[in-house]
Amino acid sequence: MREYKVNRDPNKSKTPSKEQIDKYKDFGRLSHQYDKLTKRPKKPLYKDPKVFIALVLLVVIAYLIAETIDHSKKEDIKQEQQQEQQQED
Repeated sequence: MREYKVNRDPNKSKTPSKEQIDKYKDFGRLSHQYDKLTKRPKKPLYKDPKVFIALVLLVVIAYLIAETIDHSKKEDIKQEQQQEQQQED
């Protein structure tokens, strides 16, 4: 069995002082942080400049990827047609 050391010295007080307790009693800040985490933002996403730029970049990147895939598929089809024509000759 383990032996536990219990500090029963009345001269050593482990309770925090009144100043330390008051330091952590900022309920206004706690409430603000909770509301910030749980509530939706008041501004719609498309009206927030940073989010709007991010959305535009995502759309542009998606468009460019779709275009390159489509372009490569067209080139593959052309190459296949050319190979077929060469085989027929």
